[in-house]
Order: sequence, then C-alpha cells, then structure tokens
Amino acid sequence: MRDSDRAFLNAVLERGSASRAEVAGTTGMSKPTASEAAERLVAAQVLRESGADHGRRGRSPLLYEVDPAFGVGLAVAAQTRSLDIGVVGMDGALLRQRRLPLDPWISAESFAVELVGHVRHELSGAGAPCRAAAVSLAAPVDPATGRVVRLGEAPFPAADADVLTLLEPLVDGPVLVDNDVNWAALAACARRPELARETVLHLHLGTGLGAALTVDGQVVRGRRGAFGELGRIRADGRTVTDRLGELGVLEDGGYAISLPACLALVAEGRSSPRAERLVRILAETVGVTVMLLDPDRVVVSGPLTEDPVVEWLTEELHRSLDDGAVPPVVRAADTGETSVDGARAAAHNQLVARALVACV
Repeated sequence: MRDSDRAFLNAVLERGSASRAEVAGTTGMSKPTASEAAERLVAAQVLRESGADHGRRGRSPLLYEVDPAFGVGLAVAAQTRSLDIGVVGMDGALLRQRRLPLDPWISAESFAVELVGHVRHELSGAGAPCRAAAVSLAAPVDPATGRVVRLGEAPFPAADADVLTLLEPLVDGPVLVDNDVNWAALAACARRPELARETVLHLHLGTGLGAALTVDGQVVRGRRGAFGELGRIRADGRTVTDRLGELGVLEDGGYAISLPACLALVAEGRSSPRAERLVRILAETVGVTVMLLDPDRVVVSGPLTEDPVVEWLTEELHRSLDDGAVPPVVRAADTGETSVDGARAAAHNQLVARALVACV
C-alpha cells in the first residue's frame, strides 16, 4: 500500500468528501501525487466521484467520497447474556446494529446456530460484501490461533463454539477474535490518550472477573491468551471462583457470578460479615495482580463497579498493600469503554486496511 493512498483516504474519511486540491493542501502531497492516489482509490471502488463543488468561483473541482459498494466490516460481541452485532461502513458509521438476549446456559452448538443465522441476516441487509470482522468473546482467546482456550470453570460455556471457523465463510477477509476485556481496554486507550502512554491494568468485574494489561496502548496477551483470568487465581488450593461459590454468589449450577446476589450483599453494608468477605475476596484478587504488575493506573469497569463497591474495594487495597503500592483507581463505567466499542473500531480499522491493499 502507498502512503499517498492512505493519506488521501484518511483525508476523505475525516472530511466526508474532498477534492484533490483540498487533499493536497491538507496532507502536503503534490497535486499530481494526489491525482494518482485518487485514480487508484476510484479504480479499486474504495472512493467514487460525488460531483463538483459549486460553492467556489471558477471551475468546480471534483469531490470524492467513500464508495459504499466496496464493503463493510462486521463487529460481534458475545457475552453471558447478550449478543451484539454491528455492521460498519468505511466511514466508521454503524449501518446496522442489533442486540439480542442470550440464554446464559445456551450450549455451544445452539449458540453457533444463532450466531451464524443472525450474522447472515445483518450482512444480507448491508448490501455490500463483508471485508473484515472483529469478534469479542467473554473467554480467553489464544492469540496465535484465534480460538478459545478452555480453562475450566467458564462463566460463558457457549464460547466453546469455534467462532473463527463459523464466520470465515461469511467474511472476505480477516476475522479477528479476542477476549472481551482486551477489546474494552483498547477502546479505553483510544478514547483516553493518557492511558495509551501508561502501563494500565484494566479490570472488569461482572459475571466473570477479567483483566487486561496495556503498555503504551498495546494489549499484553500472554503466551496462550489466558492472562487476566482472575477467577482462576489460586490460594490454599482454591480458586477465586471456588471462594465465591462458598459465599453463595454464583449462578446455580454454573461458574458465572450472580450480579443480583453480589449487589444485594453489598447493599447490606459494611456491618455485614458476608458483604465484607465478598469485598475482601475481590480486593485480595486485585491486590495480587497489582503487586505483580505494578501498573501506573487501574481502570475498573463492569456491573460490580458501582461507587460504593469501588470505594470499598480501594480502601481494602490500601489496607492490604504496602504504602504507595496502590496506583490511582479510575472507574470506567458510563464512558462507553466497552468490548463492543473495541470490536467495532477494530472492524473499521481492518476494513480500511483491506481498502488500501485493494489499491495495490
């Protein structure tokens, strides 16, 4: 791919439409180079001529805009109780979006049928080929293969479905699969530039306990993608999930955390021994991770990060760790820093990359 093609396309994406002269003026490339880039992008059906700009005196220059016929990107986020499907255009706008409820006990086989059926439906309404996809799963994902790593005590058993194999026939291009907390961490770094300059521990406290580590805006995934599975941390032969089960805050018959049960415990206040034990389990789990990684900042998200929980958790961390060991703890709720956002941004980035490759 040529730098001039990338610069021309980026200029059009930023402005919505642009002439060759405008692109040359804003990017610093020569007018002949801009003209050649425009011709390649049009020939690849990435851009199209959108008419002339009649708002100026003299000869009206041709404008260029994204050609929707080139293709779309697919973003999928599958969690314990929901399936999000989004179709994005070259400009990054959502063309189609759908959220579907999921049975938390759905089998991998049934989930596979639902996933493929709903993705086919959304892509058929897009009216253009799908050139790239990004998938977020509430499960650890091997970075080398794009497939789920089965660790046991999984809160989302449907993730056993081989999503990569299921979606590859529907996508004319790369299918990226990753853990949901990793996607949320990338979205957080994109929205808040200061995070992209630090070592940040991203914690998600929900039906599962997950973590991601970003260093200068890049996710550290580990050898097999199992980094951040906090529920698997062991002490005295028991996992964190075992301890939560003993406390009675897991869903019946499974390993997912019962959010209503946890929130009800917290509502009992600090005088409740069971509530105190719950927060201590969470604080010990987070504390081990903080001590090992020594991050610049901790960003917490998820349904168990209501203000009373985060405040109580932070106090427990300060009590249990050495002075100065606890970095600033920032709550990410209500900022849109979600796995859906991360998958959507990745789908768009991959779509743009495919467009530039098509110009070669």
